[in-house]
Amino acid sequence: MLGSGIFVLPGLAAAKVGPMVWLAYLVAGLTVLPAALSKSELATAMPTSGGTYVYLERTFGPLAGTISGLGLWLSLLLKSAFALVGFGAYLSVLIELPIRPVALTLLAVITVLNILGVSIISKLQKFIISGVLIALIAMAIAGVSTMKLEFLEQGFSHKGMVGASYWFHGFLAATAFVYVSYAGVTKIAAIAEEVKNPDRNLPLGILISWFIVMCVYVFVVFVLVTNVPIKDLTDSDGLGNPDLHPIYTLASIVGGTTAGIIAAVLAVITMVSMAVAGLLAASRFPFAMSRDQLLPEVIKSINPYFRTPVASILLTAFVMTITILFLPVEQIAKLASAFMILAFMFVCGTVIVLREIASSWYKPRFRSPLYPLTQILGVVSGIALLAAMGFTSLYAIGCIVVVGAISYFGYGQRKTDRRGVLGKMGRRPDLVPERNEGFVTTLAEDLPQEAAVVVPLFGNERSPETLVEMGASLAHGRKLEVLHLTPVPEQIYLADALEEDQHSIALSRRIHVMAEVEGVELEYDKTVTRDVVHTIHEVADRLDCEWVVMEAAGRRRFGISFQNPLGWLQDHLPCNLAVFKDEGVRYIRQILVFAEPGPHDSLVVTTADHLAQVYKAELNFICFGADGQDPISTQARADYIDQLRDLCVSPTTAVVVNGTNELEAILKATAAYDLMIMGAAPNRTLKGRLWGTPKDNLTRRAECSVLWLKTPFLQTHEAFDVEHLPVEREFDLLGFVDAECVKARLDVTKKEDLFRTATELLGKHYPDISPIIINSALWEREQLQNTGVGNGLAMPHATLTQAGSSDSAIAIITTAKPIDYGTVNQDKVDVLLFTTGSPNNRQTHLKILAELSRLCLKTDFLYRARDATTNTEIIEAFRECLTEIHG
Repeated sequence: MLGSGIFVLPGLAAAKVGPMVWLAYLVAGLTVLPAALSKSELATAMPTSGGTYVYLERTFGPLAGTISGLGLWLSLLLKSAFALVGFGAYLSVLIELPIRPVALTLLAVITVLNILGVSIISKLQKFIISGVLIALIAMAIAGVSTMKLEFLEQGFSHKGMVGASYWFHGFLAATAFVYVSYAGVTKIAAIAEEVKNPDRNLPLGILISWFIVMCVYVFVVFVLVTNVPIKDLTDSDGLGNPDLHPIYTLASIVGGTTAGIIAAVLAVITMVSMAVAGLLAASRFPFAMSRDQLLPEVIKSINPYFRTPVASILLTAFVMTITILFLPVEQIAKLASAFMILAFMFVCGTVIVLREIASSWYKPRFRSPLYPLTQILGVVSGIALLAAMGFTSLYAIGCIVVVGAISYFGYGQRKTDRRGVLGKMGRRPDLVPERNEGFVTTLAEDLPQEAAVVVPLFGNERSPETLVEMGASLAHGRKLEVLHLTPVPEQIYLADALEEDQHSIALSRRIHVMAEVEGVELEYDKTVTRDVVHTIHEVADRLDCEWVVMEAAGRRRFGISFQNPLGWLQDHLPCNLAVFKDEGVRYIRQILVFAEPGPHDSLVVTTADHLAQVYKAELNFICFGADGQDPISTQARADYIDQLRDLCVSPTTAVVVNGTNELEAILKATAAYDLMIMGAAPNRTLKGRLWGTPKDNLTRRAECSVLWLKTPFLQTHEAFDVEHLPVEREFDLLGFVDAECVKARLDVTKKEDLFRTATELLGKHYPDISPIIINSALWEREQLQNTGVGNGLAMPHATLTQAGSSDSAIAIITTAKPIDYGTVNQDKVDVLLFTTGSPNNRQTHLKILAELSRLCLKTDFLYRARDATTNTEIIEAFRECLTEIHG
């Protein structure tokens, strides 16, 4: 940190803020503290070489890594270029020489030194910095006796700026300007692997360095502005040019010419040392990015004789040359600060992302206090400082973002498959079946050929045995795959994490004992993975399982958001998902069913019925009645519950609760039950993903164990247990199909036109219902969850409150060409089965869906419908395939 930030910057900063520049150094130091604390935490969680670039790339992914790497590279080389300009300024005190040519000459020398190796200079740095630190403190102490406090009388105004204008355009701008003085505060994290006892020494070293340097900066600059008139600092030559050697000026006033010359010599030595180290550190960023395949391979080449990255050093020196030649001195410092502020903001954001999203591998030994307020303060203060710096800095940052994005999409994206922690939890097109080829797997090849249920274990479950027992209950006596997953960060080799620890051995023993006692057929496997989401998807897909059963997550111990270990995959598994919250209930005798109309209610009913038989438990369907609700709505809700009860083999009871808040009323009722079963929340909003939906909160606060179920996104109707749903042989599915509600080879290209045609066809069956109502009902259901189910088939359906109690209808449409239906795997659709019905006749509607599922799964109806060229041919194929099922 000690270098141009104290030897050159005070004069330039004073030109912006006046004598209160010392306070700008203090505020800049305080705004750096959140990043220092955050970097300390990251360094103890990931003690790996690379520092900020590695943290950002591993957290936000290679795109962010490319942009941040370029920004950090520019920040360091700009600071080094600024040090070279400062070297010229102080050397001109000793020898009358032009500043820029001297700076370029020194740049050429230190470039050669970096190529040859700088081990000798690196060893001297600790003595240089110690001497400079002592000299600065001694000079400031000597200057206390000559301070003139009247120099501060100008107060909080400068160059006509007063009030809000002074604070924003003057003080905040100066604070942002001197921010780069603290750029080295966290640099030790870049060599974290070489630090002894990093859990203690890294945060201690960072925080002690920050405190000492901030105190030195504030003390020295305060003495400076009370010894040197502000006019001399801001206009040293009478031409409006600020003083570029303020420490020489101060030393000369305090100790005379000799002291000034000594200060200049120390400044020259310090600036040379800083420039050498700066070029060394800056050149490592392109080198590391090339090593990570984000930049061309030539940049990572090592000279076999000198063992240094010559190409990266020369590239960095070239950009520094351009900077010195064409950028004003002030602009160099300003851009260096801007890029550093942005980097430190992302450091704070990285801690938030890793705490809220990262899996169990993120275990920092040092935790930033007052989380997340510290990190939020770091981000907000960074935004304020960047805004105060003006358009030029924001424009430069925007250019780096554009250049980084072009570099990544033009080169890096084809070379790397890393996604970062945030990318793994987001949308995963790589897990779409036809795009999931060639992914390097970390799974053992000895996984079973198939299993009905997969139970992932992360090692932090309340009771792994209870979770596996629940999986066995859903398996219908078939095989279970219990998979113990150990998440591993990118910086650790997978082979190093394969060795079994005592916890894993104990977990395996407990699971096998439970299986032997309960007579459960299972296979237990352990794997390490860098991508939990991909591994779970791969296992579910490879084993063609029916269920994935896992423990419910809640808020992290040190987190603020609702934990979701599956991220995007939670809504896109290729099988049913059961999430179990274990409340410690050992014996299940009373089951509470919370069912709502939607894509999951059929799965909830059949699963609850099955578990009631397994546990010999009583089945209770809860029905909520809002205080003051109209009798018709209350009765419709009760009728819906009664129809769901009729689908069950087990005896059932309806439980009616009343109140003003449905979830609170249900929460109160859970105290009387052992297990509550309900459907998953609908598609989550951003707020729901961060802090949980009402159902997530109900799961967390319920007094009993909770099992919530989710039907697979791509197989909503197939997931309905059609094999066990009682459908009478005399159930006339064809009777729900009107000849005028069939359309073959419809020539449309948009989903909207398709739904408009379906509305027209169904309107013929419901002449008394407005087409607007029918269309709105179809779209309302479609927005809840896309009804594409795979294999070119979609099954849109809607509830029409205006329909008669027994009035259901089916419309069949085929399209001339498959159209884009907006499914997650981008499957196109060319066969659509639209169904509508009354909310009072849910049982009939479920039977229609079950029969349609049988029709599509067990016959060749889809192929025959596609081949049909007339409406009559479609109806004939429908009739013949139904006959094939029922004989």
